[in-house]
Amino acid sequence: MKNNRHFLLLSGLLLVLFCTTAAADRFAWHRLTPEEQHLLQRLEPAWEQLSLERRRHYVHGARAWLRMGPAERRIAAKRLRQWRQMNPAQRRRLIRRYHLFRSLPRRERRRLRRIHRWFQSLPPEKRHRLRERWRKMSPKEKKRLLRRLRRLQKKRARENRERFYFRHRIREFELERERELEGIEDRYERRRRHRLRNR
Repeated sequence: MKNNRHFLLLSGLLLVLFCTTAAADRFAWHRLTPEEQHLLQRLEPAWEQLSLERRRHYVHGARAWLRMGPAERRIAAKRLRQWRQMNPAQRRRLIRRYHLFRSLPRRERRRLRRIHRWFQSLPPEKRHRLRERWRKMSPKEKKRLLRRLRRLQKKRARENRERFYFRHRIREFELERERELEGIEDRYERRRRHRLRNR
């Protein structure tokens, strides 16, 4: 009985060791593609000393970069430059905001992305004016404005739903009338044929 427990414990440890080694081997330098090695070449001297998690992180980043198109790469490179220029406090704040954004319901994230796209579509001088106006507002004014914007957005959403509903109902009504007309035309045609046969 005691031997069985020792055997199971030893087997479990060997399995964990084997899985960890296999995972580490998957991210060994010689297993990377030439493109991945080229992107990560500055890390090569210290590659084997990096933790498995760090290696996995770098390899996934390299693979994501290789899948990107030229426009996406330009955006990613710009964001990386911005990240490198940030101090640790700014980075922590950005990470906190990212996690907060990811914790929002999908519908809310879509809404915020729409607002962001709208804001980015504005001319630079208008964006600058809006930012300045926002900075000059007191916290109370900001809260009031956000509340008003949310009410306006809810109203627009309700109007859009109503508009969609009425458009849908009108289309249903039109289809119903078309079917009725087709039915009337079919009945008329049958009667006409019937009269012609009976003559």
